[in-house]
Amino acid sequence: MDGFQTILKFFINRRTAIGYSFMALLTLGSERVFSLVAFRCPCSNENFRYGLVFLFSPAFVLLVIGYFLNSKTWKLFTGCWVNPRKIFPKGNICHFFYIFGQITLNALVAPVMWLSVALLNGTFYECAMSGLRNPAYLDAICRNKSVKCFEELHKVACGKTMTCFLGGPTEVRISKAR
Repeated sequence: MDGFQTILKFFINRRTAIGYSFMALLTLGSERVFSLVAFRCPCSNENFRYGLVFLFSPAFVLLVIGYFLNSKTWKLFTGCWVNPRKIFPKGNICHFFYIFGQITLNALVAPVMWLSVALLNGTFYECAMSGLRNPAYLDAICRNKSVKCFEELHKVACGKTMTCFLGGPTEVRISKAR
């Protein structure tokens, strides 16, 4: 029985770290499933918008969910309407911003994890950058390459192009194992 209580105390004392670890694993799994099931780069000139939407939209949704699921959010904002003296004790407006800062930092954990995992995976970023039409970016990517590089850059994320990325006249097939 003492062993069970020791294990229980361990988990209770470290519930924040365990919660964040569980959230990290859940975010990692959901990003992987999301990128395999829902995401297909369109291989068109719309790659930039499409990739950024798939990169930042889930992060924004996770941020909103983080705000809504935090009990301090509801206490803070419903407390403002019920009794403003509780939220601004003795006219101290800094207390409100301190509490709101804590809520925001807690709500940002899941979106930052999503962005980190998504950028490490690179699928959304690769799709977005293959559709970017910034002249400086295109010059840097396609310098000393054939004219087809500019025309077929949006197909790189799909592995459907023969684009020269080695710097010489040799053309290399870009292949992706998915």
